[in-house]
Amino acid sequence: MVVNHRPDYIVVGAGSAGCVVARVLAEAGFRVCLIESGSTSPPDPWPSAYLSRFGTDDDWGFQTLPQPQLSSRRLACPRGRGVGGSTRINATIWYPPTHLDMQHLETVGGDFWSVAAMTDALQKVTDWVKPESPQYCSPIIRRVLETSAAKSLGWAPFARMTSGGLRRTSADVLRDSPSSAKVTILTGTVRRVRFRDQTAIGVDVLTGEGRTESIAAKRGVILSAGTIQSPQILVQSGIGPACVIRELGIDRIHECPSVGANLSDHLIMPVIYQTSPADRFVTDDSSASRSSNLAEAGGTMGLEPSGGAGGEDPFQVHITPTHYLTYPSPRSPAAMTIGVNLRRPKSRGRIEWTKGAEPGTCVPSIDPGYLSDPSDAASMITAIRRVREIAQSADLASILGEELVPGPQRTGDEAILRSVQRYSLSLYHPCGTSAMGAAASSVVDHRLAVRGVAKLHVIDASVLPSVPSLNPNALVMAISGQVANAVCPAS
Repeated sequence: MVVNHRPDYIVVGAGSAGCVVARVLAEAGFRVCLIESGSTSPPDPWPSAYLSRFGTDDDWGFQTLPQPQLSSRRLACPRGRGVGGSTRINATIWYPPTHLDMQHLETVGGDFWSVAAMTDALQKVTDWVKPESPQYCSPIIRRVLETSAAKSLGWAPFARMTSGGLRRTSADVLRDSPSSAKVTILTGTVRRVRFRDQTAIGVDVLTGEGRTESIAAKRGVILSAGTIQSPQILVQSGIGPACVIRELGIDRIHECPSVGANLSDHLIMPVIYQTSPADRFVTDDSSASRSSNLAEAGGTMGLEPSGGAGGEDPFQVHITPTHYLTYPSPRSPAAMTIGVNLRRPKSRGRIEWTKGAEPGTCVPSIDPGYLSDPSDAASMITAIRRVREIAQSADLASILGEELVPGPQRTGDEAILRSVQRYSLSLYHPCGTSAMGAAASSVVDHRLAVRGVAKLHVIDASVLPSVPSLNPNALVMAISGQVANAVCPAS
């Protein structure tokens, strides 16, 4: 590991947030050291391959603690590892935040997060990302979208973070910048932030050779390592619950019990239907279906055909031409899934910290607290009943066969709930563990500066007070551009 200059900023994490932050800072004239674990090579370019990357070197391989409300199952919590972060292994969906999502940020953070400011920031990163309409959509999904049921709900193919049907990552967004030469990308794992008189002055990095090296920054350090690892680095740096820091045997910089708290995520329940063998989703080296992102289409869903009493639809759906629980196994049957999730879950969890094998390190124990609020479980039962109503409409019923999951025999609330507990999965949208807030107990202030210290920011999904109502990638990139542009150059 060689740094030929002392950078103005160190940015930890080269995912959606970190690459945008690095680009904004570089275009403002600053030199940036961007540090990321894992590969610097491009990921598999075909969107359809993303599930096969889970559990590989492209994934940190996190799992949750056993979830009491999900039959004590441990759920996979995939997080991208390597330059590009989770855009290396996600479903490439580009779903802009709603007006209400941006209003919520303004309510918590004040005028800095005004809807007008966030709209401008979103437009800027959208211009960089250049999301495109799908190059491929499965025949069965096209037929579903042509039905009156789907049309009445406004379901449509998702815009994708692709280029010509090939995966486009946040690293590509950074490389497109005319100022990208000002960004030095280093491979290593940041252990902790270094301080002098409560001011961040650099980081300690574990290199691939097993050495720990220190890198200094002139102007500040920015953690963009994500919802699991940004709070982990804070704790290992002496910022977090006092009892944990004491157990780690490190110097306490700032006591903040909120580090790791307030974890929220979307939980998706697959409602799976048998389809004709002719509609079985397959890919091979020559098929156009390789550019499918699997979660090809969807939208939001209300409680009634008319949309209910007004306001925001409470549910989101993702439609895939696969059996959600068994694909990509070669034995996966011909099936189509309507995956449904509650857009604004009330359940909250947290990350607990246990002592790591190396001195001064900790290991995250991830507890999303799925369905810990009873109203979320009731809402999921309602959502499944609504999906069934839609699927049983005349035009959709002509496309779909027997319901495989939960299964037609599960009609009562208790039976449906047991299915939710057995089959629901994370939608991979964890947020909130370094949450922004006005209270002195919050981890970061309204400009995402870490409380109790100077020249340290957290800029990623961990600062969101709650999980956004839709796929969060676009919102995370927008907040990253907003803060980097308006705050860091002046710090």
